[in-house]
Amino acid sequence: MIVAMATAISASAHSQSRLSKNLATLPSKSSVTNTLRQNLKGKELLKANGMSAANQFAFATRAEETLNMQWGYCEDPYNAINFDGNEVNQAIFVSSEITEFLDGATVKNVLTGNPADASTLNPLTYTYDNPVKTCKVWIKEDLNKEPVAEGEGEMGPYGFEWSSIALSQPYTIEKDKEFYVGITYTLPADNPYAYGYLTDYTYPLYPNTNMIYSTLEGYDDEGEPIFGETKKWQNIGFDYGNACIRLDVFGDNLPQNVAEIIDATVPAYVAPGEKFEVMLYVNNYGANAIKNVEMSLQFDGEEAQTTTVDMISGYDENWEPIFGEISYNYTGAAVAEFVSPKAEGSLKYTIKITKVNGDADNSSDSDASGYLLCLSEGFHKNVVVEEGTGLWCGYCPVGWAGMEYIKENFSEEGVIGVALHEGDVMDVLDDGAFSPMLYYFDGFPSCFYNRDYSYSGYPSPEYFEEELPTYIAIPACASIEATLEATDNNSTIKLSTKSEFMIPGSEGNFEIGYTVLEDGVGPYMQTNYFTGEPDDESYGFGSKNNPCLIKFNDVARNCSKPMGIEGSLPAVEKGKSYEYSCEVALDDVKNVSNCRVVAMVINKNSGCIENATVVNHPSNTGNSVNTIVSDKNGSFVRVVKGGILIDGDNSNVNIYSASGMKVAKTNGFRINLPAGIYVVTRGSESAKVIVK
Repeated sequence: MIVAMATAISASAHSQSRLSKNLATLPSKSSVTNTLRQNLKGKELLKANGMSAANQFAFATRAEETLNMQWGYCEDPYNAINFDGNEVNQAIFVSSEITEFLDGATVKNVLTGNPADASTLNPLTYTYDNPVKTCKVWIKEDLNKEPVAEGEGEMGPYGFEWSSIALSQPYTIEKDKEFYVGITYTLPADNPYAYGYLTDYTYPLYPNTNMIYSTLEGYDDEGEPIFGETKKWQNIGFDYGNACIRLDVFGDNLPQNVAEIIDATVPAYVAPGEKFEVMLYVNNYGANAIKNVEMSLQFDGEEAQTTTVDMISGYDENWEPIFGEISYNYTGAAVAEFVSPKAEGSLKYTIKITKVNGDADNSSDSDASGYLLCLSEGFHKNVVVEEGTGLWCGYCPVGWAGMEYIKENFSEEGVIGVALHEGDVMDVLDDGAFSPMLYYFDGFPSCFYNRDYSYSGYPSPEYFEEELPTYIAIPACASIEATLEATDNNSTIKLSTKSEFMIPGSEGNFEIGYTVLEDGVGPYMQTNYFTGEPDDESYGFGSKNNPCLIKFNDVARNCSKPMGIEGSLPAVEKGKSYEYSCEVALDDVKNVSNCRVVAMVINKNSGCIENATVVNHPSNTGNSVNTIVSDKNGSFVRVVKGGILIDGDNSNVNIYSASGMKVAKTNGFRINLPAGIYVVTRGSESAKVIVK
């Protein structure tokens, strides 16, 4: 069996607020894809807000021709992967759900994302060359049989663009006949920088949206792909995103006026009877362009409010809206004004698109719902910032810097940083206490404010400086105070809370929850993609190694009860206070003197944190923690067979595995170690060694 690494490059930097159709996280195995992100300026400006600039293949409904659309599961090309071998065979499965949707349409061309040569980045245009000249396209009803339609043609000159290849004979879609659409091309065998298998790096909404013909057999414990000897078809969509393959279809009966809401932005709170704006991100799944939509908003128990607004297709250089048509499979914005009810409370609303271009919306999935806090006065709100991070994530040092920035600049405002690790030794997201939150993250690193999933933020100091004052200014409908008392059992502690409410709520609407935090955890090896960049542009990580040793603060532990404790609060009344106490287990806390507990009032209807407070363990004196371990290369280590030798002082030497776990401490000048990669530290020095 051959073990190899799949590497990848991507079209652009991960957009801090990039919108995905399914509102789910991007594929989380960055250690597998090893994405080299380059910032494609301009192109990503609109994409970051869920919109796109004009597509070179964007269609228009033509009076002299039939309707036309480019159907596919994917967004635009974003990522390219270097798998085993040079021949790329990639396909998508067109299910009966889709064939019924496109019944009777004719496929004339297949669109494919262009491969890229990673060595040819043009710093002026932010483009890569395409190392492949021609591509075969085909349609099969069985992946192991001959094509029922095929074609071959030239690809465009640039990577991460679309190429359209014509079929030699058009293919007619029948509603009961499922099929596969695929591409085949050969990467240059003498070019190790040629990357194929284009994906959009978006978590797939449907299965079998990225089929490849490869010797891939699975992944090892480190998330690295394992390759064997036998090629077979398999789906890699859930690891790498949807394949960049689309069908260019024509027909007189293609669906029209199909607008689906893929996200909605609603204010965090409004005063009773106040006007407010709603922004919808709307995707066009119909063959005709969308010019305007009729939006409807209804609060429970109230009459619906409706208004018609023109679509926003993008923004200019001054971020002024550009009104225009939205083509198939592209996203635009619709902004409308509504009025809140005069009643106070956390009020449920439903937003719908009722008409498209003046006609009925033909989508069955064009609504969004949530809760709007309607409040005339409230308490000061302590903001909880929950950051998704991981040791495997090369951009997550940004989040580390952001959490430290919060403590230094916003702690007096009551802002509480919480680091939620995924896929490493501090994991709480995969199968841990915070696992219900995993698929809301829009990528790593990213964050949520007060567990409002409608907006996925970027946890950098700059973004916190810009965004936190807005969240701090939002009033809270509840207050909470908390104390911690030691118990007879050193592995538990007693949490007591007192909360008061500005709005009423029935039993079960509100609950007390808590998050156990620990500071000074580690040190562990953090992947660091900022190595070599200027320190003032990389939060100090440019001069550090990749990976680098870090001690972590604000680490959430699995002994937390972050989603709320059933029965912890009764039906609440305005102006009354309520007390609750419980024992908190500290099962996975390594050092209780570095432990804190965040107590929260959680709105079970909306899932949001209404207010929070943080209190130290009685043994936590609040001393600062030395969090970055110096990783300047030293010359104090010599590798010998079966171990290492320490030159000079050996009184403060520690040895860590490649995954960041501490595995040994010296008791002499020689340390015997199994074969592997290790990081050895002595005071402020460190060295990376390979023991054979």
